[in-house]
Amino acid sequence: MKSIKRVLLLIICCSFLISCDVKRSSLVCSIDKSTKEGITEKMSTTVEYANKKVDKVTFVYLLNYDLDMYKEDEIVSLTNSIKEEYEKTYGDNKNISISSSRNGNKEFSISVAVNYSKLTTEEREKYGLSFPDGIEKSKSDFEADGYTCEIG
Repeated sequence: MKSIKRVLLLIICCSFLISCDVKRSSLVCSIDKSTKEGITEKMSTTVEYANKKVDKVTFVYLLNYDLDMYKEDEIVSLTNSIKEEYEKTYGDNKNISISSSRNGNKEFSISVAVNYSKLTTEEREKYGLSFPDGIEKSKSDFEADGYTCEIG
């Protein structure tokens, strides 16, 4: 009986030590765009790593509207149509969640949170979410596309 308890205790201790040894880091990249239609757009992507492998990815699409050019119902309609496009693309996957929020009277955001480590290779390819492992490679890829990045 003592040997069974010792084995169980050893397994629990090893599991705890392994889970505590996860090295986490993140990459935050953003790009600003202004359009002639009175909308300022900002895309922000956060890539979280666990032991140098991509674990989670969050996209935030921030829209800031010129209130002199848009009525509130137009702003809500535009934001909802963008969210619906994201839902059409990603909405069927339980490892991807989509939300939107109002951040003041002229600013809205749409967030797409991806539990990347739980996606299959086929799902990653289907959604265009094939990130390379290694934070430096991801950073250089984003910066080549015009993003500004910080490693955290």
